[in-house]
Amino acid sequence: MKQIFQITVLALAAFLPLSSPAQITFSNSPQYAAISGTPSAPATNAGAWVLIGNASILPPVYSLSHGALANTADITNIIQFSFGGTNSAITITNVSPARTNANDADAYSLASQSLTVYSRVLVVATNSVSGGAQIVKGINAVQ
Repeated sequence: MKQIFQITVLALAAFLPLSSPAQITFSNSPQYAAISGTPSAPATNAGAWVLIGNASILPPVYSLSHGALANTADITNIIQFSFGGTNSAITITNVSPARTNANDADAYSLASQSLTVYSRVLVVATNSVSGGAQIVKGINAVQ
């Protein structure tokens, strides 16, 4: 009886895949649609932002210096992060100096930051065409 059971299990196992592919899911990115633009006035079909993960950042220590102040609120340092070093930055905090003395330098450090990362597809057309895109999430996503 034990041998029949083992043979049956082995026979069934031969037909089962060794690993199953991860589920590929599509976001609510732009649907395929007509886009009418011109070279001087391109048109877009913008997708929704889709959560793709988190980025953990261990910030540096910031040295904040200033000249003589009447009040510590006379100057504010806005600490920001950016992806790509562009002006589209994420403000993390605002910091004012601790003292009003000229040439003081305050060391300021932030706690580790965890940023939620989103992505989207923006289809841009310079003519009358149709186009769209979707974000594919999953281990076996191709292309």
